[in-house]
Amino acid sequence: MKDLYIQAMEDMIMERTEKYISEGMDETEAEEKAEQELYHSDAEWEAVNDRVIDMISSAGDAAHDSFKDSRM
Repeated sequence: MKDLYIQAMEDMIMERTEKYISEGMDETEAEEKAEQELYHSDAEWEAVNDRVIDMISSAGDAAHDSFKDSRM
């Protein structure tokens, strides 16, 4: 479970970093801003939790579909 949170956080930081770079920030500044936003905002932690729930749900759906396909 810890790995899912780490992955979700890294993904969100990367997405925000890319967004800020596209807006003209240098890479270091963009990454620092993305990390600060994520680590210091309750709303962002909710977003991380939502992303982890989506990751678990997707994995469960894929496993279920695979099992269903193997039974047919």
